[in-house]
Amino acid sequence: ILENTFNKIQSVWNFEKTWGWDFPMLAMTAARLNRPDEAIDLLLHENFGFDQHGLAYSMKGPFPYFPANGGLLTAVAMMAGAWDGAENVNAPGFPANGKWKIKYENFNRMP
Repeated sequence: ILENTFNKIQSVWNFEKTWGWDFPMLAMTAARLNRPDEAIDLLLHENFGFDQHGLAYSMKGPFPYFPANGGLLTAVAMMAGAWDGAENVNAPGFPANGKWKIKYENFNRMP
């Protein structure tokens, strides 16, 4: 169900009009589906922007939009520290292509 829903969202959502915590939520979903490259792409999407102070902004929503900031931090923490059912490898939510060197400490697995 999760993968079918994620695939449907990817095919029908208009990402030019998507903003806020949608991107971290989808990134966490991609990570759980063992699709870390897509998780990174979602977190770096051009519509998921931050100003010079690190506050999430969007031309289509309220500014600053703190749930987007919290979503980014949560997504990165989950991708690094893992989640229940994740492989027991370092930073399972990040691509294992040798380009990422993830260091973290004392993160609890997310449910």
